[in-house]
Amino acid sequence: MAKPIDFRYHKNRRNFSWAILGIGIVLILGWTLFQKETLTFLFSLNDPNRVPPEWMNQMEDISRPERYLDVLTPDMLDGIKDHAPVSASETKTVMRLWNRLNAMTLEEIRDVSIGRVLFAQYFKQPETYRGNVLRIRGTVRLIQKVEIPNWLKKSNGQSSPETENPVSGDVSKPEKQNTNSQPQKPEQINAENNENFGYDFDTFYELWIQPEDNPRDPVLVNTLNIPENWPVGKDSKIPIVIDGVFFKHYLYEGMEDMESTPCFYAKSPLWYWMGKETPQTETRNPERKTIPLIYVVAGAFIFAGLILRFIERRIKQSIPESEPLPDKIDFP
Repeated sequence: MAKPIDFRYHKNRRNFSWAILGIGIVLILGWTLFQKETLTFLFSLNDPNRVPPEWMNQMEDISRPERYLDVLTPDMLDGIKDHAPVSASETKTVMRLWNRLNAMTLEEIRDVSIGRVLFAQYFKQPETYRGNVLRIRGTVRLIQKVEIPNWLKKSNGQSSPETENPVSGDVSKPEKQNTNSQPQKPEQINAENNENFGYDFDTFYELWIQPEDNPRDPVLVNTLNIPENWPVGKDSKIPIVIDGVFFKHYLYEGMEDMESTPCFYAKSPLWYWMGKETPQTETRNPERKTIPLIYVVAGAFIFAGLILRFIERRIKQSIPESEPLPDKIDFP
């Protein structure tokens, strides 16, 4: 039978406090480990789909003779101005290229893609890559859904701008980020009654993506389709690979000042990964954070210290005070 611990000795109290500390760390780490988010992350490490296929990493094919999307010509792209909103004349070009992408399959878009291009290349040389289908690999951080006004749709024809939501010839950003002082009317865009005027679709999605090779500067990818379980209007962190037509450096209203970012037009993601246990209808709370390990250890130390302090006070109360010895002892 084990002997009870004699807490009157400092060594025994120290050993006991270390034992309490170890138990506290084990309990707190166990609680953290078995949280749903932690288990999801650990099981996802073995998911073979966590990394995109190798062919998606193929870099730019510089020997490719035909680099433009087939509906685009150099003359159509010469007048595009970087670091500015999409103008009325540029909107016609956007309609042509985006309607063409909508009619193509992902395999056809993949075949005309020139491959991955570094952020520094299309950022510093927009004229070289304008109208080319580039492959972007990065992380989606924000998704926004945008409705196209009726007078910009093929199906509904033109309607009065007073009865619709006017936009400044710019469907790459919502109205709240319009940088033109006066909204442009439909006749400013459609000077001719052209049957090809208008979009073949009603909505699209803005994907703000952090490129893998330059996560500090996000790019804007306007795409027609996204998976159903993507968190629209919420912060996200979804790895993605997507082919899109590079169009221009787009000017938009940032948090503090006007900013410019590379702007692409696409149809659908080639690849994305959200994990095996990602819920289909709801997303994780972005405000919920995992407890840092240093806090776990500090909490265990505090817990052990409180236990040790409690024991020391009980020991002092239980030990009777001895009577004082006399100043001298007389021997017979």
